[in-house]
Amino acid sequence: MSQDRFDIWILGAGKFGKQALGALRGAYPGAVFTIVDQNYTVLRDLNGPSVRTVLSEVISFLDKNLKSIEDANWIVPAVPVHVAYEWVCSQLERQYSIEPIKIPTPLFDVLPNPIPATKHGICISIADFLCPEGCPGPKDKCTVTGKPKPFLLHNHLSRIQYKGFRSIVVESRQLAAGAGGYEPKALFDALSEIKNCKKSILFSTASRCHGVMHAFRIIAPLL
Repeated sequence: MSQDRFDIWILGAGKFGKQALGALRGAYPGAVFTIVDQNYTVLRDLNGPSVRTVLSEVISFLDKNLKSIEDANWIVPAVPVHVAYEWVCSQLERQYSIEPIKIPTPLFDVLPNPIPATKHGICISIADFLCPEGCPGPKDKCTVTGKPKPFLLHNHLSRIQYKGFRSIVVESRQLAAGAGGYEPKALFDALSEIKNCKKSILFSTASRCHGVMHAFRIIAPLL
């Protein structure tokens, strides 16, 4: 990333990736956008003076291109994959043997509206309804109900305490209406925290309202 350039990586060029691009172009008019997808068909109409398209699976792209906190300003996941979790696992597997595990059942009682996801994960939301596209994600009240939010989900998840586990959360920040992401620093900080933790990990990416959680443990360093 050049110091005089503002780089946003959008991972996925489907419906949500294109919506994110449209919203972020308005919010960051001087930004350079890198759009990544493994499907050429969805990429071919996205070329432009401020857009670079990359034909790649998104985790492979991150493995090859995310080497430091200065490689991008923001990363915007727009694929049906827990990108932060998959990237963390790919980095850990270079040094450690890791084991994905099921999220302990008692935790479902403290997680709002949990829904099973892939690889033993769960999707979590403080909303029990389908949120409107382009929601601005205000901090205090829900735009649909007008009621105060019970808590900010990323804070709620970070406070979870359960025997033998540590909860680590990558906060997804609202960048524009309907578009959220995180800085590379958030990923590298989470990776460092995991490496220095002796417990099993509850690993989440979460915004104020929605999130996804997976669990795993580091078994041993690779020989």
